[in-house]
Amino acid sequence: MNTSDFNEYDFNFANDHLRILSGLYGILSPLDLIEPYRLEMKAKLENKNGKDLYKFWKSKITDYIIKELENHESKVLLNLASSEYLKCIDLKLIKKDFKFIDVVFKDYDLKTNTYKVKGLYAKKARGYMCRFIIKNKIDSVDDLLKFNIEGYTYNNDLSHGDVITFTRKNI
Repeated sequence: MNTSDFNEYDFNFANDHLRILSGLYGILSPLDLIEPYRLEMKAKLENKNGKDLYKFWKSKITDYIIKELENHESKVLLNLASSEYLKCIDLKLIKKDFKFIDVVFKDYDLKTNTYKVKGLYAKKARGYMCRFIIKNKIDSVDDLLKFNIEGYTYNNDLSHGDVITFTRKNI
């Protein structure tokens, strides 16, 4: 996200609008103080809810997100998490009362002549999108569609329902 040029207003906006999923802490706000760690959500952890961190965190994270969304005017959860981390949210429960939008980044694959999600590039693009939202104080889906960074642009043909897709041809 490159926060080196964020001002106080940017940090406050991020703290009010952005949540970070963590295998160790569950859910974090950008200004939460944490110790450095390395723990993936897919790590095994035998617990009363199951055998892994997904089972351990799912209800806690989902309940937290619901409480947060109840206090936000737009009632929209915009997902920029990887598919690995998205699994720790009960989307059926979220979608019952709130709008859920999944943002996908795809790069053109010359070999197959199609757009595909390429992990490393998608991860960077999610960071670019976070920065775009924070620096521009984006609070509507329509404004989100104006994202045009590192060659990614909104692709209406590949977007549908609760999925917004951004594509690029040249890497």
